[in-house]
Amino acid sequence: MFTLRCTQKLLKRLKTAPSPSPPAPTTVLGDWYANHVIVGRQHLVVCCSERTYLPVIVPARELASLPSRLTDALGTMLVALDVPEGALREELAAMSEVAIGKTASRVVVGVLTEYARMLGGGLRGGGGLTRESLWLAETPLFASTSRTVWPIEATRQAFSQPRGLYLVQ
Repeated sequence: MFTLRCTQKLLKRLKTAPSPSPPAPTTVLGDWYANHVIVGRQHLVVCCSERTYLPVIVPARELASLPSRLTDALGTMLVALDVPEGALREELAAMSEVAIGKTASRVVVGVLTEYARMLGGGLRGGGGLTRESLWLAETPLFASTSRTVWPIEATRQAFSQPRGLYLVQ
């Protein structure tokens, strides 16, 4: 179970009311934040894990299927990150139940904004959206004045630790 926490712009496009009190996530990566962005002439949804800031980009078409397309794209990302198959299956199975909610963390919304800014120059071509997501995941983020987080490493670490221990809180 997780909540797809959408920006106001994306909620309007989804044409669905957010859950007033979404349940706590049962996934390693926690809730996911999502924002609609336009890069060149492509409409995309940039998604970001609340716990590790891992980005996943999916096309903005057929928004009703966004949760399942996010799950599919995340599976591809986790394979690329060499997440153990058992952990990968557990994470994707836990994502079979989803609630739609409003954003709740200004920090994660700021990360989404930074990802959108980085994509603003256009997609780099070749390799598709998974390649773009991996490129963003290698970007260091400054979580505080004393801590830098690399989403790709934070995600690998989250899957190598017992549940409940994460690099980003």
